[in-house]
Amino acid sequence: MLLEYRGKSPYGLAQFQVTISPNIYPDRDNYPALTLNVDGLPPFSTDGFGDEADGPIAVDLPNGHYTAHATTAENARFNAASSPAIEFDVSGPRVTKLTLVAPTDPVANVKYPYTVKVSPSAGSTARVNLSQYDNVGQLQYIGYGYLKDGQVTISAAAMPGQRRVVAEFTGDDAYAVSGAAVDIFFPVGPTAVADPPAVPVPTTAPTAASPTASAVPVANRGADAAARELAYTGANPWPGGLLAAALLVAGVVLRAVVRRRRDV
Repeated sequence: MLLEYRGKSPYGLAQFQVTISPNIYPDRDNYPALTLNVDGLPPFSTDGFGDEADGPIAVDLPNGHYTAHATTAENARFNAASSPAIEFDVSGPRVTKLTLVAPTDPVANVKYPYTVKVSPSAGSTARVNLSQYDNVGQLQYIGYGYLKDGQVTISAAAMPGQRRVVAEFTGDDAYAVSGAAVDIFFPVGPTAVADPPAVPVPTTAPTAASPTASAVPVANRGADAAARELAYTGANPWPGGLLAAALLVAGVVLRAVVRRRRDV
């Protein structure tokens, strides 16, 4: 049995690989249980071996220098075994834990605040992505933000139906990637009200206003208008007046002349 250290994963976990012989695939259920022992720490139990008689192991180890070995218990096919001990150094970003606080009773297609907290993350301003799984199982971004003082609030809207909303801290040189998910049902909200509301169409014709005391009856409007037009046409009255006076004087003079001739 062979144990190898393969460095840190993007999630900040120390990665190991254990290989056992002989390879008895496809009887994988007959492989023995596998345990990783690191410098007197409590043993790390694993999922055992895969089809290729290899067993990947990922554990959270603080940065530092370690010695480790792997062991298997005896079973019907294998004797108990122990791998040679290896020494290795763990370095890189620290493991983080992400907490996602979802809104209460959200409806579809409306933006709501999602609060994301990451610990430890002191001083980190790394990006946080918020996503949802769509109707065909594809992960779709619906919002993002940048960590500040260990948390960030992202406003996002989700599609109608049962959705899994996923938050992911993308990590940096000091802190590893981490994520969390919540399952939420998003009902379709009520139809929005028009703003401003539409003016209703009247069901009956509007009633004519009652005539006032000063109003002119419809039947008399033509004669009244004609009288007003005759009373004042807008023309200057003086030329006509002078002409009438001159004709009157001429008539008086003519009468006097005729009388004199009769008397002679």
